[in-house]
Amino acid sequence: MKNFILIFTFFAIGVFGQSNHLILTEDSDSTSIKYVREMCRFFNVSEIQNIKAEFVFRFWNTSNVLEIKKIGDRIEGRLIYSAKNQDNKNDFFRKEFILPQNISQLIYENVSKDNFLKVPKDNLDLNLMGLDGRVYYYESKNWNQYSIKNYLTAMSYKDEGKSYIDFNNFLNSKINYENYYKQFENEIPYINYTYYGVPYTVTKARFLKTNKEIRKYKRQKKLKYD
Repeated sequence: MKNFILIFTFFAIGVFGQSNHLILTEDSDSTSIKYVREMCRFFNVSEIQNIKAEFVFRFWNTSNVLEIKKIGDRIEGRLIYSAKNQDNKNDFFRKEFILPQNISQLIYENVSKDNFLKVPKDNLDLNLMGLDGRVYYYESKNWNQYSIKNYLTAMSYKDEGKSYIDFNNFLNSKINYENYYKQFENEIPYINYTYYGVPYTVTKARFLKTNKEIRKYKRQKKLKYD
């Protein structure tokens, strides 16, 4: 048992750096760590091992990340949205929503259970990506234990996918994602923008109110990329 713990401790040091000794749980998918690091930069949030809280849970989506923290007796929840300006790819628009305390408490009680998402880790079959292509990432830090998992929606037909689907349905029943997203989208100041990991660009046509403005914008785009 000591050898087992040492192996995971050394692995964690290699992943997170010597100042943060987190032990990776046996059922984690370590290949997801690099994607979560990318998302931390996209959403401009700290990596989970640098957060000063005894418990942290994150659920990553293409446009948002849900974060639940326990600090002492206090439970905090927030929803962070981020979009990248396609006309200036170093420019991001981000917005944070603080969740009601009672909602944060309910989610914490769910995600802090010992049997939360205790299913065999998925071995992603890249041949399935064409069926949907959306991957959800779940990560948590409980003191020095670190867990990271993913779920590909194309695998929903598999028995082990049921717990992920049930959890997503639980979140949708507690969080008004549509309302938060509309607030965020209405404030995005870009004409063209995209979300993390998606292959398309969203265009806000209402920013260009006349044919003259549209022609001017197209000329500027052409000059920029010629």
